[in-house]
Amino acid sequence: MQKRLRFPLAALLFAALAFVGFQVFYSKEREPMYEGKCLSAWLKASTRVVDVTPVEDMRMSEADEVVRQVGTNAIPTLLRMLRVKDSALKVRLINLAMRQHVVKITPAENWNNAAARAFWVLGTNAQSAVPALMEIASQSISPNSQYCAITALGSVGPPAKEAVPALLRWATNSDWEVRCCSLYALGEIHDSPGRVVPVLIDALHDPQNRIQRRAVVGLGKFGPEAEVAVPALLEFLHATNLNRPYDYDNRRLATNALSRIDPEAAAKAGVK
Repeated sequence: MQKRLRFPLAALLFAALAFVGFQVFYSKEREPMYEGKCLSAWLKASTRVVDVTPVEDMRMSEADEVVRQVGTNAIPTLLRMLRVKDSALKVRLINLAMRQHVVKITPAENWNNAAARAFWVLGTNAQSAVPALMEIASQSISPNSQYCAITALGSVGPPAKEAVPALLRWATNSDWEVRCCSLYALGEIHDSPGRVVPVLIDALHDPQNRIQRRAVVGLGKFGPEAEVAVPALLEFLHATNLNRPYDYDNRRLATNALSRIDPEAAAKAGVK
């Protein structure tokens, strides 16, 4: 029995050491503190979850408020979190840790996601981080790191307009999630309509439903500057299948976008 327990216990001990080492990594550069806790400790609660329980929602709201209080002093920590990547060894340790309830290891994706949400909270105040976010998005750190960095550029909004050329390249990436995040960012920044609107129009024909949604919402963000997209949006509306939930939602979004871009055209088409 002792022999059979030896390896799992050793693995869990190693996982615990890895977890401590990861925390030390974050403490190398002094983090902002809030109510006696470092910023990354607050942000651990702010990760992507499928079903948000009331407790998780409260923790995420608390983390958001901490980011607001810390302000732009949080940016260096957030950029480090976006650069975190799990090694192959850490992935194995995470898989081992999931089999028990004593040692917990935070995957890199959770840190990436928490940083992206924090940039959403900071919004335009994070303008100074734009060059670093572009650099992270251009590096091959990990797919999720790139998704989150691009999303963060969108969260900065119009002050991130220098990222538009790079986002236009990423909007045609073979990875559909890169395309999706890039279209979101282009819509939130809503700059250079002459170059961006045609890309959003093309994305209306993307096979991925989520990308179609991003394109529709993005066009709506441009308002009257996206007038050239009116025929494509009308075609998109007529092509939707109301028997499919996703298409129904796309139709609602396209209706809203058309009304923002050209209310007269929307009225003629019977769009309310």
